[in-house]
Amino acid sequence: MSRELSPPGPERLTVPERLTRPTHLPYTISCLMISLVAGGPGSFLVFYLGSLNIGQAWSETVSASFFSILPITQQGSVVQGVAEVVVSTLALFVDMYLTRYLRLLVLSARPRLSPLSPTAESSYRKAFGPMTSLSGSLFFTLLFFSLYFPARGLIATSPVSLVGTTILSAIAFMIYGAAFWVYLSGLWGVSRFGREPLRLKKFYEDRMLGLQPLGQIVVSSAAIFSVAITITLGASLITGDVPSLASNLAIVAIGISMIFLPLIGIHRRMVGAKEEEEAKLSSLSKELFTVSENSGAPNQEDSPSTNVKDLIELEKFLALREEASKISEWPFESRNVERLIAILLAIFAALLARLLQLL
Repeated sequence: MSRELSPPGPERLTVPERLTRPTHLPYTISCLMISLVAGGPGSFLVFYLGSLNIGQAWSETVSASFFSILPITQQGSVVQGVAEVVVSTLALFVDMYLTRYLRLLVLSARPRLSPLSPTAESSYRKAFGPMTSLSGSLFFTLLFFSLYFPARGLIATSPVSLVGTTILSAIAFMIYGAAFWVYLSGLWGVSRFGREPLRLKKFYEDRMLGLQPLGQIVVSSAAIFSVAITITLGASLITGDVPSLASNLAIVAIGISMIFLPLIGIHRRMVGAKEEEEAKLSSLSKELFTVSENSGAPNQEDSPSTNVKDLIELEKFLALREEASKISEWPFESRNVERLIAILLAIFAALLARLLQLL
């Protein structure tokens, strides 16, 4: 009965995964099929049915192949147009795959993180359950649709192409909205779970106190999200669309900050645990030195067994102090984060240089 009343967790499917279930195909194949339908090939077919003109249909497909709040009218070379269509279609595939990857990432970390909570899986499910929420994905779907569809709608020149573009855009923005929601709600889940009264592991068992899976969720999410958003808005680099470049810059900047923001509470807890252990060892060192001074007092003979025992205690203390000094203050390997930040900063610099070039 308690199982039925427990909140839905990350084992529930995300919106794109539910979308692919009727196909009964492997998820990768389903992602490819839907991205082709909602991406460039599907758009070309819709525009061709609306005008029965291959040249016009191709021109309209290229214009509809990238994010832009403002209507895009300029046309580049054929190679440039093909690149835009390929990138936009690939973005749909990557964003669909992103949602499943992040959900499975959180699900795989549950066996290692749930035992840290006094309420076991209940807290974990409550923290990460919103990732699969339909309402959250729907909110961002409607937001993206209201922002970006007006420019796409203006491209349509017939009722057929307008209806088709509306349907395909709804599918595409649902995929983008779900990916954005799963990413943000996953990071929020890390923050929520980190605020639970967790029973941390001993520092001599794990220098990250058992919290490394939380860091892995954040770092891996930021890495794949940065790749996905770069591909999704990659056409703006080709076309030089200033609004899209500006929004891409803002999203990459947010991605950099999101590596640390969800883990601020965890960082403080780990720092507190390290300071607490160092204080205990400091107190223990005073006791050991006091005993050592007393044992070395004049007119007092110590047996060899007592001296050996003191040496063993001293070695234990030194070993504990060394282990305590290695307690990490963040639940991730610093070298991995440094590489990720370097990549994100490189992307940010490239976008900023392109934006300044256009202004």
